[in-house]
Formats: sequence, structure tokens, C-alpha cells
Amino acid sequence: MTEIPQMEPSEFFPFVTTLAFKEIGFLPDDYVSAYVAGILDKFQRAERLYRPLYDEDAYFRTEYISDILRMAQQYDRGRRTLINQHVGDYAMFMSGLFPDYVQRKWNKRSFASYGKKSYSYVASSVEDPLFSVLSGN
Repeated sequence: MTEIPQMEPSEFFPFVTTLAFKEIGFLPDDYVSAYVAGILDKFQRAERLYRPLYDEDAYFRTEYISDILRMAQQYDRGRRTLINQHVGDYAMFMSGLFPDYVQRKWNKRSFASYGKKSYSYVASSVEDPLFSVLSGN
């Protein structure tokens, strides 16, 4: 097991992300690694699980992705894109860090498919190849 040195929080998440990826034999590019580390940083505050990072008006106190996506329909395309990005991030975070909980509460495969579909929606809305990678396309 690798010893984790003392470091600032801004350095910690990229460090453990890279370490975890190496452990499972997955070596993404730096952009993907940085994005995943950013998800860990974003969700270190529990209220961020229910609030898209850049959309302070949208607060979803539900753990059901289908409810969040249904509620997102009331917003314009820009906000829906942010909410879909949040859903993808949420699905990745929960299934990556709490797989047993996700499996007990929901079916892990369907949970992950919501995340991939949400990233696919984002990929169709913004010009950033990262979301195509995250959606599995």
C-alpha cells in the first residue's frame, strides 16, 4: 500500500485519483484525471450532492437521478446541461466511492447508465470531448 504524504487538499484529490487509477490499471489522460479529482473536490461538501455547482437556484433534495432529470425539464437548455453534468458527476462519485450502497439502494448498472446518458447529453450540448469520453461514446 502506498503511503500518502502530508499535502494540501488541492493536491490530495489529484494524488489519490492518479493512485486509484494506477491501482485498477486505468491510465486516463491528465484532463480526465483532473476532472475526476475535481468531482471529489466538489462533493467533499455534502450539500453539493444535491446542488449543481454552478446552478445555485436548483436544489434537488432527492437521491433519485430520475427525479432530478425530470425536474431539470423546467429549465432552459443551458441549465439542463449543467444539471446533466451534475447527474453524471453524482453517478460517478456515488458508484465509485460507495459501490455497495449504490448496489443495495439501486441497481449499479442502471445507476451508471444514468450517468453515462447524462454525460452524453452534455457532450451533445458543449464542445468538449471530455464528456464523450465520460459517456463511453
